[in-house]
This record gives sequence, C-alpha cells and structure tokens, in this order.
Amino acid sequence: MGGGDRRDGPGKAGLNRADSGKAARFQTDRADSPETARFETGAAETGKAARFETGAPETPQAARFQTGGADSGKPARFKTDGADSEKAARFRTDGPRPAQLRLQPARSGPPTASWNGRPLHSRFDPVREAENAAAAVPPDADIVILAGFALGYVAEALLRRTPRRPLIIAEAVPEIIEQAAAVRGISAILDHPRVSLTVGGDPENVRALLTKAIPAVGSSIYFLPWKPSIDTAPGWYGQLEHCVDEHTRRLAVNARTLERFGPLWIRNLAANAELIAHALSVGYWEGHFHNLPGLVLAGGPSLEEVIPHLPELARRHLIVAVDTALAALRRAGVVPDIVAAVDPQYWNTRHLDYPGDSASGIIILAESATHPAVFRKLKGRPCLTRSRFPMGTLLEDAGGIRGELKAGGSVATAAWELIRHLGCSPMTAAGLDLGFPAGRTHYSGSLARELPHYSSNRTGGAEAFLFNYLRGAGAYRCTAASGEPLLTDRRMDVYHAWFVESAATLGDRSPQVVGMQGRPIPGMPPAAVDTLLRRPVCREFLDERMKRIHRAPLDPSAPSRVEQAVKTLKGALENLEELAVRGRLAAEEAIEASRRGRNFQRPAADMDAVDRQLLKGSGLDVVSFLIQPVILELNRGRDTPGGDPLNNSKRLYSEIADSAAYHRRQLSKKYKPGPPA
Repeated sequence: MGGGDRRDGPGKAGLNRADSGKAARFQTDRADSPETARFETGAAETGKAARFETGAPETPQAARFQTGGADSGKPARFKTDGADSEKAARFRTDGPRPAQLRLQPARSGPPTASWNGRPLHSRFDPVREAENAAAAVPPDADIVILAGFALGYVAEALLRRTPRRPLIIAEAVPEIIEQAAAVRGISAILDHPRVSLTVGGDPENVRALLTKAIPAVGSSIYFLPWKPSIDTAPGWYGQLEHCVDEHTRRLAVNARTLERFGPLWIRNLAANAELIAHALSVGYWEGHFHNLPGLVLAGGPSLEEVIPHLPELARRHLIVAVDTALAALRRAGVVPDIVAAVDPQYWNTRHLDYPGDSASGIIILAESATHPAVFRKLKGRPCLTRSRFPMGTLLEDAGGIRGELKAGGSVATAAWELIRHLGCSPMTAAGLDLGFPAGRTHYSGSLARELPHYSSNRTGGAEAFLFNYLRGAGAYRCTAASGEPLLTDRRMDVYHAWFVESAATLGDRSPQVVGMQGRPIPGMPPAAVDTLLRRPVCREFLDERMKRIHRAPLDPSAPSRVEQAVKTLKGALENLEELAVRGRLAAEEAIEASRRGRNFQRPAADMDAVDRQLLKGSGLDVVSFLIQPVILELNRGRDTPGGDPLNNSKRLYSEIADSAAYHRRQLSKKYKPGPPA
C-alpha cells in the first residue's frame, strides 16, 4: 500500500487585521464578508443548502437537513405550533406522535425533556449542565461532532463559546428534534453558518458532512457524545462514533503524508509539467470497458496463488497491475493492460526495474505528482487522473486533463477505482490482503520482500527491519477470511475502510477478492481462482478497446498552454515572495516598536497594505499548500487570550515567502519545455 489519502485538497491560508492600529490576528472564517481580508483554508461552500446532507432525493426546495428513516418519504404530519414552527416543519414524520417523549419545565425555568422515562437534560438547570459539557471540549479542537441534539442546549453552549468553529450535530431520533423545534427557539442553531445537521437515517452520512466542514489538512476532530441521547439509540450512535473514528484516522494519515511528502510532490509536479501536456486524461474513458471483467493485481502475499494462472486470466480480464506486482507478471510472461503507478516516492519506482516487455505498449495510470522515474522506466502512454494539489490543478487545467479518480491514498485503491471508472464488471482484486498473512508483507520475489535483506548490516539485520515494518504502525490481530488469525495494523485500517465504502456503492458490479488469506472486506466476498478461469475469453474485445486508447489524439495546443501557465505562475510566485518579505519586515518593525512601548500604527498600516495586495494577487492557493500545518496552528490560537499576534504575523509572512520561493525554484530548475523524453 502507498501513502495516505493525498486528495483531501487544502485551500488558502487566512489573515485578518481588525484595523491599522491594532495587532494582527488570524482567522479562516469562510463566512466572512468579501471585503474582509482572509486566506481560505478549505473548499468554498456552495451555500447553506450544501451544509446539510440529505438521505433521500431532494425536494424542489432543496432540503437542508438529513432526515433519513423508514418513513421519511411518506406523507408528512407535524404540529406547527410553538416557538419555531417554520423550522419544525423540516422534521415532519409520519404516524402518531410517539408517547416516549415527555416535556416539562426544569426548576431553573427552561423546558427539559425525558425519553422513555430517561432524562435528556438536567431537571434542575439544563443550561448550566450544557455549559459544563461545552467547557470540556479542548480549545484546540478544529471541529466538534455533537452526538445527540436533545433540546439543543449543548449545541447552543458550544456556539456561544466558539462561534467560528464548525459544529456537526447528529441526532438519531427525528421526533426529539421535531419537539425541540416546536417548543424552543432553535433557529439560531439551525441557521448558523458553521452548523451542519444529520437526523436519523444512515450514520455514514456524517462522512460527507465532515468532508465539507474540515477547515484544513491536519484538522482535529472532537467527538462529544451527549450520554442521555446516546441511551435513546445506542446502536445508531455506536455506528456514528465508528465512522468518525475512521475519518479521524484518515485525516491523521493525510496530515502526516502532507508533512512528509509535500515538498516531494512539488518537485515531482515541476518535473512532470511538460508531460502533463502530452498525457491522456482518465476522464475521457469512463465506461470504456462496460461489462467486461476487470482484475486488479496488488502485491500482497496471496498473489502467489494467482501467478501460475496469469496467462489464462489475462485472456479473460482487463489486467490492471499495481507497480509492486509488475515483477510477478514479468515472471509469468504476461504484459498488463494498465500499470498503476501513482506513488511519488523514488523507492516505489524501483519495483519497475527491468520491466522487460512491460516497458512499452501499456497505459500508465499516474498523477501529475508521480515520481518522474516512472515515465523513464515505462515507455507506455501516461493517462493522468487529476490531483488536488493547487499547482497540479493549475497545470492540469492548462493541459486539458479531465477526470479524477476518488482513490483512497494507495496504489491499490487507485487501481480499483480505475476499473470501476472504466465500467468493468465483474470487478475482482487479487493480492489484496490488507494484512500480513504468516508474517509476510508481499509476494515472494518482490522488491518489498527482498528489501530487508538489501538493507541489512552488522548492527541491523533483516529480521529487525521486518519486525519494525510489521509492528511500527499499531499492529494487532484480526481474523482472516479463512478464519485464521491475521496480523494487520492501523495503516491497513484506513485502506480497509475505503474498500468497504467502495464495495457498498458498486451494486451489481460483483466486487470480489481472490483467496482466503487476507482480511475479509464486507461487500467483497472471496472468489476462487477456478471461478475466474471459468469466465469466457474476451481478450479480442479488450485489445480492440485498448487500441482506441493508444490511438487517441492529443491536443496540439496543450504544450503552449502549459508553458504559458508555468510562466504566469512563476511571475505570480515572485510577486508573492516580494510582498511577503515586505510584510515580514513591517511585522519586525511593529514588534520592535511594541517592545519599546512606541506606537506601531505605521508598520501595521504597511502590513494591511501587504495583505490587500496578497489577496488580490494570484498564486496564493498554490503557496498555501505547503504551509497548512502552520496555518492550522495559528488559527487555533487566534482567539487565545495573551497570544502574540505580531509574531504570528511575522511567522506567516515568512512561511509564505519561503513557500513561494521553493515553488519558483523548483519550476525554474525542473520544468523543461518540449516533448517529454
């Protein structure tokens, strides 16, 4: 498996100064008015309707709230008297009002409620109880998931404390929120620009809301379970927490991946800029292999079961091999139709050493940030999926690259998503173990299997290397499809969750995985090799469709568009660097004046002028890509009493200048206009 999910694309960084005589402060409030100086740190919102997930087809009025459930599509009935009758109408339910909910006044005055005799809030002071719960949320949490709305007191308390922080509210029982809307004034919650809400239905819907609400790569999620609500539907809330945990792990992988590989992606993008103008686009080939079998070959140990049968399997399937599996195909004398090579790291390209006949006549599935050595070792036609890196999307727009595979951060997920995109059916994967059967990491003879021996020395043997690989990422034992114990780890959990989600969307595409050695994937039942061999031969049809891809013409104007885009970007980066240096010098002057107790209105005004020019210029989203961790850190402390806004301003200006200079240097050094070698 490759690195983490690199497609959760970052936005811009944010800086807002209250006035020229005050110290700088940082924010990423996407709800700010257009005149407010800011750098965004997330995707732009599409309006209020986009903040709320719907579990059923939208009404003409574009329903704002997820109100899933068995009865959500039936004729509605709702009592519209009370404080928020208009809001309450959004949560209508069919049938008689349930008797489990009982409303009564608390001793402090506001209403409280019980469900099936269990209190949803304090009978004495629900407002104070909610304030205590909100106070327990860490101040550095970037987004809060409130599990249980009840009557809305906790949501109100959270918004009072941190009105800029995104809040996702999940309520299992529609009748509870229906009653809250009828008896209390909760419009301030429902209409708040930072609030998203999912009611009933599938707890998995929270994933879409999380994706929309996450402000930046590396954002921290805090799950706040409201215990009285949890008791109303423990199974539903248990699934909700599981979804949030999986998403949190995926975000952590994304953050570590950005920190580790961000500069490498920029170097690769700069080196591949000219290739982008000469590559095919994956978007043009959607459904091209409709109803033809597709087989993804990953590099797990169970691939050994399939290797002897590869010649016959290739007559019956479109063969998409991940880079780690290419050596196995070479040994079997089989040339794959497509090689998936989306990893940015040099060592992954070593799987492509001595490719033999596989070096030409194939399609190379890649990203614009794939390591350039891939295209030197494999001489087939590159077919690119769009990236979410700002510089990558800019160059891909210029080169006419269309279509993005929603892969999950590894080469195997990209290959699987490709055969889905191409319309293959049935869809089968081999060597996809998502664990370490018998303590093995890859199939015998693969580079990954031999690497511990290459790396061993007198003080660090192959056994130590292998032990660290197997145990270095939260290893634990699960049960394989065969029922035997299987060692896996938290890295594999991320990919396993991705395949489970993918399988759930495939309907009648018959997703399967070969063998019983690996980790079972719900929705992808095990398949025997004999089952695959009984499928009809269709190589003639596959070859005919592959020829169409190989013969596809390219846009002759794409190279000049890419060249102009690079030239324009380099100019924008140079301008950003100069502005950021000016801002840093002004911040240093303001810091010195403040230290001496002098007025620093003039340097603060200079900083405001720099901010306005930064925001009006281009290239800021490109530069902000590498400084997401810094942006997030500064945003977390923007409202912290006793903070140091002037030094924060200086630091942000410095990071912008350094990032702009790095992007510009890489483009100047690595971009070579002309046909790719």
